[in-house]
Amino acid sequence: MFSQSIFLASDALAKIRRFRWLPGAIDGRVRFVETSVIILDAVRATYRVSESLRSTHGQDGAVVMDVAQGRMFSLNRVGARMLELMKRGAGECEIVEAISQEFEANRETVEKDLGDFIATLRRQHLIELSCGDRSALSIPNI
Repeated sequence: MFSQSIFLASDALAKIRRFRWLPGAIDGRVRFVETSVIILDAVRATYRVSESLRSTHGQDGAVVMDVAQGRMFSLNRVGARMLELMKRGAGECEIVEAISQEFEANRETVEKDLGDFIATLRRQHLIELSCGDRSALSIPNI
């Protein structure tokens, strides 16, 4: 059986919709049935940084190495600070606020840049979404 999760984000809430593949479709089309929806509070949702990640920070940013995958990345000062805040357990809203203040940057620009940064880190398997005890609510579909 095949399962698929789709991550949908908005300003205040993020949803992860889970689907299950239904085999044996008569007309040859792939069919999925939604099995649950997980609603995350973006204020409390945080990211867990991979344990295989090592980093060295300097005045120009950071060099990050994933020892498990043998890959190396370089981050500018803003990316290095975002990663540092993630490691400390800061949520997206806290990171946006801190970066906006520290770098005197437009909040909307920081939100977009953080979203792009998180997407890149997730694609590289360097972070994953971490839901606290009360930050996620799973709603099964009937």
